[in-house]
Amino acid sequence: MTTRIADLLAHVPDVPRPETLNDDRTIEGLSAGIEPRVVDWALATAHVAVQETYRDIAPSRFAELAHDTARSIEAISLNLMRYLLGGRETAAAVRVSRAQHQVTLDAVRLGIPLHRIVGGLRTLDHVWKTAFIRLVLDTVPRDEAVEVLSRVDRALSTYFDALVDDNARSWAEEDRRLSDQLALGKRQLVEQIIAGTRVEDAQIREVLGVGAGDEHTGLILSTSGVDVGVVFDFAGFRAGLERAYPGHTVTFLPADVDTVWVFLSGSPIPHDALTAHLRAAIASTRGALVSVGLPRAGAEGLRATHLTAAAAHAFNRLATQAGPVVAFAEAGLLALVAQTPQLARWFVEHEVGPLLDPSPLRDELRQTLQTIIGFNGSLVRTAEALYVHRNTITYRLGRIQEILGRDPLERPVETRTALLLAELL
Repeated sequence: MTTRIADLLAHVPDVPRPETLNDDRTIEGLSAGIEPRVVDWALATAHVAVQETYRDIAPSRFAELAHDTARSIEAISLNLMRYLLGGRETAAAVRVSRAQHQVTLDAVRLGIPLHRIVGGLRTLDHVWKTAFIRLVLDTVPRDEAVEVLSRVDRALSTYFDALVDDNARSWAEEDRRLSDQLALGKRQLVEQIIAGTRVEDAQIREVLGVGAGDEHTGLILSTSGVDVGVVFDFAGFRAGLERAYPGHTVTFLPADVDTVWVFLSGSPIPHDALTAHLRAAIASTRGALVSVGLPRAGAEGLRATHLTAAAAHAFNRLATQAGPVVAFAEAGLLALVAQTPQLARWFVEHEVGPLLDPSPLRDELRQTLQTIIGFNGSLVRTAEALYVHRNTITYRLGRIQEILGRDPLERPVETRTALLLAELL
């Protein structure tokens, strides 16, 4: 009766050695001490596994790793043979090959999910078990076959479980490290661009994956900072953007614990459609804020769109009546003034401070001043809009001039901006 898997391997059939992707020196090193006939059988089994992996579970980008993947599977098959011949049917005997480790890291760098790689190992496990079933049925008496197959199944399961479990942790750690490194590299590059450092288009393309002619729209996402306990679903927000704009590159860069910078790069996006999507995307998140920069192309465009988004966001977080989506294109002047809260307050106080006292009369005077500035100083149109006589508007303007100590229409842009900020802050 066959008692060891090693005994069973003495009966492997003669098969031609397939063309291998590992060089001869590597094959010799991996198969040292193993009978050549057994090596050929292991490599033939690996070849089947390679074809199964490519056909059944490989994602589209796996083709980029075809050579290294095949090398890795060959190495695992030879390592497995050494493990079986040694009679050490415990997880402690399992070691990942250097080739497999490298191909996994390459896959991670290309963004191939780890579960795909694990799936490839499971396919190799299945192919090996199929090969052993044929070997057992061809060489072992029928009354012993079930016991031998059970032993083979346990040995192979132990090997592949250990290969996956013992290394999945290190692969996941490498995945996180590479992701953090990539995010850091992106963040550093964007910070250089924002600071005005000249960065070549080729470097931007390599690090951010965007084209030189792409138009960029910068977004800044955060919570308001007022609603405690609000959790922004950044991952869901990103997935929604990618679904809405499949032809664009979406770059996410964490800024701090509750703020993320985003660049949406590609062809021009209609402003109204984008803001409508953003409002719908955060409608269910209380306290979520999204600010939109001016769309611009090229490296300077990345700088411009981020800085205008940052200005809009400073205003968004400061203004109690703004948001949840604020675009610089619609609130640029207010955003510029409101970037520094204390300066914004001083500006408001200087321009219209005496008109801010809470009283019905002051409310009436502020409304009149805003309206007449909006009509470019037209007393007639202001009177019509407020349903009062023209003389009433003249009287109110006189009172406003007395209170402010200056002609209220001499700096209409500054005055109206100050009145708007006073309402929003």
